[in-house]
Amino acid sequence: MTIPLSRLPISLFAPCLIALAMTACSSGGGGAAVPEPEASDPPGAALPLSIGGQAAAEGEGTFEIAVNCAAALDLTAERLAQMSANPQSREIALLGRAEDHFETRAQAAQAADPDIIVSPAAAIARRRTEKAESTTEQAQLAIACLRRFGDDVGATTGVQAAS
Repeated sequence: MTIPLSRLPISLFAPCLIALAMTACSSGGGGAAVPEPEASDPPGAALPLSIGGQAAAEGEGTFEIAVNCAAALDLTAERLAQMSANPQSREIALLGRAEDHFETRAQAAQAADPDIIVSPAAAIARRRTEKAESTTEQAQLAIACLRRFGDDVGATTGVQAAS
């Protein structure tokens, strides 16, 4: 029996995204291992990599949030595919579904607001280009966006995303 990706809890994919965020922060690149923080690390040192860390979305409109999420998820899927032995994995497929969800939300926001004159596809492409080098920030944003996607999917299907 195959379970649709939209019915799977987001928590199944969190370890993969955490690994991606940690790899993005490593100075060696190419999947270099990140050492465990020593006991001497100050409290809160790991907060920027925390799934619970909030990505900057406050004060932004629906269109901007959707564009930022679609771009971050696209960048994350690309990087994950480069590190994966299976570029067609469930995790990458989930990232693609989430990206599509936010692209649809950006289109709906544009349709609802006549002041938005840029196309969602153009805005996403521009944001993707602007943020391509900020791997840690984009990985953190992708995690926050996946949580939001899980909440949105749960609201429409009645399935609660696991935290």
